[in-house]
Amino acid sequence: MFEENRFEWQLAKLQKEKKKLRASFAAKIAKSRKDKKSRDDREGLRSQEQFEEQELDAGIQALITSFLIEQANKLLVPIPHSETDWFTDTTFGERFLTAEARSKLRNDIRAEKKARWDLFQSHTGLLISLITATTGVLGTVIGVLSFMKAAPPPH
Repeated sequence: MFEENRFEWQLAKLQKEKKKLRASFAAKIAKSRKDKKSRDDREGLRSQEQFEEQELDAGIQALITSFLIEQANKLLVPIPHSETDWFTDTTFGERFLTAEARSKLRNDIRAEKKARWDLFQSHTGLLISLITATTGVLGTVIGVLSFMKAAPPPH
């Protein structure tokens, strides 16, 4: 549970950083236009923005992939090993799960969690039923015993 919260927080942090990056470069490009700088200057800014955005995207992909693999390992869900399930980032050379593989792995993780929850619920329901039945039988036995207790002799 805490892993999921930590993952969500880290993902939101990276996405916020990406949003700030875009806004920052949009302002730099607008300033470059306003100052009537050369087209090459603006293209350089766009190229730098694209590189930094790819770096953040790689961080996001790495975070998602590692989180899903961590969850799958914890739940003993098989991790995709096919080459078609992985792609290699051309900029940094890292390997990440493809969108389809992420989706399938996420669905497998959800199915395993649901199966475990269903098993827990059935065991809990059985335990509650046994406790309720035992309490009822015990109450009946106590009632019968108190009824069968000999009445005091008359005076």
